Amino acid sequence: MNNEVLEIYHDLCYNITILLKVGDIMIKSRLKVLLAEHDMTQKDVAEKTGIRPTTISDICNSKMKHIPVNILNDLCKLFSCQVGDLFQYIDNEKS
Repeated sequence: MNNEVLEIYHDLCYNITILLKVGDIMIKSRLKVLLAEHDMTQKDVAEKTGIRPTTISDICNSKMKHIPVNILNDLCKLFSCQVGDLFQYIDNEKS
């Protein structure tokens, strides 16, 4: 399998999407940790941000294939954090 971890591209409307490796996940979501730290549920996040509950669930469970920047922006705004606080890189080859 290809070891490409992250690719960023933009379309003609300058919408940026971040693509995460499919298969052996090397980018892991920390959203569950943030939820616990802020005593919030996935439903709370959906209600406060307008992000679809299924999208939040996919992010929590690291099942996402791509995440639009507007969703990253909404999550960072809600948790007063940086994008790097939402995810962590796991080097599967070293583990």
